[in-house]
Amino acid sequence: MKNLRRVVAFLILASFATILFSGCSRGTVSRSLAPVTNSGRIVTVDEVLNSQFKDLKQYDTTDLLGASAAIYGFMKSGSAAFDYEVRFYESHQSAVELGIGFATEGAGPNAAITEDDAVFKEGVKDRRLAYGADRGVAGPKYGTYVIYNNLIILCQGANADQGMERCEFFVAALGLGIP
Repeated sequence: MKNLRRVVAFLILASFATILFSGCSRGTVSRSLAPVTNSGRIVTVDEVLNSQFKDLKQYDTTDLLGASAAIYGFMKSGSAAFDYEVRFYESHQSAVELGIGFATEGAGPNAAITEDDAVFKEGVKDRRLAYGADRGVAGPKYGTYVIYNNLIILCQGANADQGMERCEFFVAALGLGIP
């Protein structure tokens, strides 16, 4: 009975602490960009290339089912620069139906960052980030992705929240608007 009281007291205290601190956490920040957004507009490669996006590479999309183009580059925000991989599809529907599997493979904590693990091997080295004291540990570069109209945008970030912040920055910087 004594142990049961301790467990109940611990659970009440833990619940109270969770409620108290969750109101102050960054996780409660509301997002203005949904993970999948369709305003009906088709975004072109030229629109992205004529923005503040700096193109570093254009990937061969032969093995990226349904994609018409894929580019890798970065955008600056103040003194910081964030990497992006932008994949273009004929329509929003094509991006959703054909691109989600490849996007999931390229972003998030379980991203395929070696050619042995990746189905879309083009640019796989650009989708990983070296870290650690001797830079000998590799992890995924892109914290998340969004499907914005006909684009799939892989966004650099240490986790999904940071990646989403940078996806929002990308869409806003292009002047595409966030519905």
